[in-house]
Amino acid sequence: MLPDVDEVTAFDPANGPCGSGTDFRPDLSAKPSSVWNKCIIQVFVEIFMARYPSASEVRVEELFTGHIGYLCHKWQLALKDEPTKRKIKKLANRAERQRNLYHRRLTVAHAYAPLRQHISMIEDLGVHGMSSDESDHRNGVAQYGVFQKEWRNPAITKWLRVFDSLYRRLRLNEVNHSTPGSHPHLRFLSDKTDSRHPPRKGLPQNAYAPEWLKKLNAYDTKLLQVREESYDFVHDAELEKQVLSS
Repeated sequence: MLPDVDEVTAFDPANGPCGSGTDFRPDLSAKPSSVWNKCIIQVFVEIFMARYPSASEVRVEELFTGHIGYLCHKWQLALKDEPTKRKIKKLANRAERQRNLYHRRLTVAHAYAPLRQHISMIEDLGVHGMSSDESDHRNGVAQYGVFQKEWRNPAITKWLRVFDSLYRRLRLNEVNHSTPGSHPHLRFLSDKTDSRHPPRKGLPQNAYAPEWLKKLNAYDTKLLQVREESYDFVHDAELEKQVLSS
């Protein structure tokens, strides 16, 4: 899997590495000398040297940089192929739906007073903390299968559904006319998982799936920068009652 454009553009090495042993995604649309790829190369060298300390670090970096250059060249040649172009377009559409989902939930958090306390958590989860999906036309109707995020605590899914229900209400005015904004689309839970993006760093410990968290090695656990406190992923009782009755 490759990083998306937004992720690469927003990357700042000062905020930590762009990958790990379990999340290793070079940007094949760029050169080995790009900021993102230089970071990826350093992550690889660090992991390799930890396993083979007698190796020449300079030589390892030199060889892997050359390998990244070869992969970039092959990928950029493949982009001229029509099936590859269609696949990239499909991934771009998926990324756009994920961004829209994030902004819809953030809009709702600002619009409803009981949800404003959760604005910072929505922002911490970010675009890639939202579920992504893939289109699936059934009986002529466009539906979207939602990928499961292995790293995310399932409790967050239930918590986010309240935002989605309220957004649907927000999209309609009193005379049942649509208001400006992005329309939500029909989604169903898929049995597929989303591995295109790394887990969000620096979240409260209960934002992560407990069993997934236990399986991390020491290196990846350190990179994750888990906050020890727990977050209250619940909503105001009266608000939930309104949602259930709608």
